[in-house]
Amino acid sequence: MKRRLTKRDLEGFLSSFKYNVHGATDIGSIGPLVFEKDANKLALMIAGKKRTNPPPAFVNEDLMNADGGAGDINDEPTARRLRGLLTKIEDAAFCSGKPRTFQIFKAFDSDGDGFVSYKDFESHLLKNKIYASKQDVSLLMKHVLDTDGNGYIDFSTFKEKFGPNMSRLVSVPERELHLPNLCPNKEKLNEYGQRSLSLRSSVNQVNKSFQPEVDASK
Repeated sequence: MKRRLTKRDLEGFLSSFKYNVHGATDIGSIGPLVFEKDANKLALMIAGKKRTNPPPAFVNEDLMNADGGAGDINDEPTARRLRGLLTKIEDAAFCSGKPRTFQIFKAFDSDGDGFVSYKDFESHLLKNKIYASKQDVSLLMKHVLDTDGNGYIDFSTFKEKFGPNMSRLVSVPERELHLPNLCPNKEKLNEYGQRSLSLRSSVNQVNKSFQPEVDASK
């Protein structure tokens, strides 16, 4: 190849090889792809290669139904708790700079099958001392990360969902008395400044309406 490979090129190429314990990719089929010089032939070989099997449902054990089918992430306490878990995941995954997405994916893929199952997700949290109930793991996967209901996340979905600001995937209703809002910060100061200007303008308009008219004839 005559052009320089980018990070995206390499990650995309590596992500096509899903070493899967549930239907392993033949290691002998990788060599020809790595050393193939014809770009068109390489594209055809990758597009037409046999894909491996995703993890079966039993791998997740009882996690997929741990929410009892009645979980609601729009409930404020639940939403706040789930966002807190995502924030902890952000801190654990991205606190040491900006690691490659594929490296983080491999860290979550605890059994190395090329997919992040509910069980993989729970295991990774425990490994990083992020403690969550089975119900919360199920809620996060079902309603935030695995929104297609596959029972797992592949690399394509993973790179769309995971990032330094992934906690924003869960919307939390804002309350003025919520602790973070009681601490001075630039966003809140600007917000209250705008409110103050608006209130002052309204008060001035009301005051003007009560002022007596000046008799111009005197």
